[in-house]
Amino acid sequence: MPNHSPHNPHTLPELERDSSPGTLATNEGEEVGAGRVHLRIVSIRKRLLDPDNLSVKWLIDCLRYARIIQGDEPDKITLQVEQRKCAKGEAEATQIFITLPPKA
Repeated sequence: MPNHSPHNPHTLPELERDSSPGTLATNEGEEVGAGRVHLRIVSIRKRLLDPDNLSVKWLIDCLRYARIIQGDEPDKITLQVEQRKCAKGEAEATQIFITLPPKA
């Protein structure tokens, strides 16, 4: 499949994976603690948005629909949203960091 290009609607984006060994979800198959999952979403952009225009609702909904998180209610997650400017030659991207609560 060809690489994603914003100029070609017939290509799909590729999922980037961590190059370290192991599964993508390090706690896969383990019980999650009773606390809240912490989501940190970083938008890396060539032009920064006004803070009120940087919406992550659809990202969080996708995490919920994919059952990566149990829900997006205040008692289930904490949320941190950031944006920063791309470094010279760096591509625009969105990074999602998920921190699971400790096991009891």
